[in-house]
Amino acid sequence: MWILFCLAYHLGIVNCNLATLGFTVECDMITVAKATENVRLGLQIKIPLSQTEVLKPLVAMTSLAEEWKALPIFQQDSPLKTQLYNMLTPGEVIIKSLKTKVLRFYNYINSNAPTKNSTSCNVEILGFDDTSLEEGSKQLVLTRAGITLNGNSADAFANKDLLRKCSDFALNFNTLVSSWEEKIDENLANLNLLSEHKFPENFRGILETASCLAATSPNFEKIDIVKCSKQATLYNCELSILEPTRLVEYIKQCPVLYEDTVLKVGENSLLVKDIVTNKLHFLECKPESIFSTLPECMISDKNQNCLNHLQIDEIDSIITACSFEYGSGPIAYRIKNDGLLIQGSHLSILNGEVPILQRPPLVIYSNQIVKISLEDEELSFKPTVVFAEQKIEITKVSGFNIGRIQLRAYWDNFYSKLGSAEYLSYASLILEALFAPLTFLGIILGCRRNMSRRKRIAKIVKRSRKDNYSENMQMLSKRSRKTRK
Repeated sequence: MWILFCLAYHLGIVNCNLATLGFTVECDMITVAKATENVRLGLQIKIPLSQTEVLKPLVAMTSLAEEWKALPIFQQDSPLKTQLYNMLTPGEVIIKSLKTKVLRFYNYINSNAPTKNSTSCNVEILGFDDTSLEEGSKQLVLTRAGITLNGNSADAFANKDLLRKCSDFALNFNTLVSSWEEKIDENLANLNLLSEHKFPENFRGILETASCLAATSPNFEKIDIVKCSKQATLYNCELSILEPTRLVEYIKQCPVLYEDTVLKVGENSLLVKDIVTNKLHFLECKPESIFSTLPECMISDKNQNCLNHLQIDEIDSIITACSFEYGSGPIAYRIKNDGLLIQGSHLSILNGEVPILQRPPLVIYSNQIVKISLEDEELSFKPTVVFAEQKIEITKVSGFNIGRIQLRAYWDNFYSKLGSAEYLSYASLILEALFAPLTFLGIILGCRRNMSRRKRIAKIVKRSRKDNYSENMQMLSKRSRKTRK
């Protein structure tokens, strides 16, 4: 097999290396929070204008559209009318719905309630951009004033510069109205989420501007909404933020899949390597944060014996000291050094046009396209970097040792479930099977004892009857003699 594998070396595709792949690979960098702090912050959605003021720009835009369609030059059918008459219609339709939408913002404020801060640290967000509404509509009114559409429609249609100005005006009109709609819809959706005590994820970046939060990243551990209240000009929500105050970066170690078995890391745990010391650690993480972008974890003192043997990377001692479990994983993925880890069974692998003859798991460092086939499914991986040295790293775990870890996984799984209802049922069935012959023997012996007892009683009864008969006959004989005398 080794000779076949090294054929790739002679073809110049890969270098023929010794087996070095063990039970884990350095798959990625991971940042964890070692310490957190709870911060209270006020999130204020401001509604800056009155209902009358916010409707003014929309009314002005509606007037522009109506005035456009009322131009005398459009009173008769013509090529000019066909091209220009309905150019503002898309925006006009949106404006009608916006007049209803902007009034929904006022359901989230209470003009009779005083405006006050519930926390010392606050972040303010505009419910809608009043400047964009006002200035945008004014700019369009000025643009429209610079366009003269009168006289003969045929002459206007022949004026290419005039047609370009009209097209630009219509494009700006529709684009501005669409941008208003998009922003207003987004902010209404965010207000609705806040009212349901759900934090809008697109607000995370905005929270970075708060002076009371550390400048770490917007990936805060957890954000809870304590309460929300309607005030005179804003919707105020008090947030409880669990913020990381000390971050540590590690190299994450991912277990390698051997057929259906992997090294057991443990639930809500991570296996990592210290960047400075290269020392391995098990991290215990909070269940709710284990899959987050910034898990909250602490170094665990469990499984130190396993860690010590993983550190020296000695196969036999790892199998003895560590636990294994049944698992699954992706057929292939890029690891930290851009190598391609391939794992699983019944795979067909091509490195460029050259078949890989060695069984997975293995790591390929190749500048060729790697194709992996499993039944009818095929995956292709293009190189992400140019490797100075192309090679294939194969496993140093022998077939015998793979069998050992599968056996370990079986018994570890068996013992871990001994207390479960399923295994208790199995144990009950086994005990019943063991004691069934004894029970059957006991029934047979009991029946024999009952039969013997009945026979003895029958004999006693029979003997008693015979004795009674003899005694009765003797008594009658004596009485008859006395009578004769």
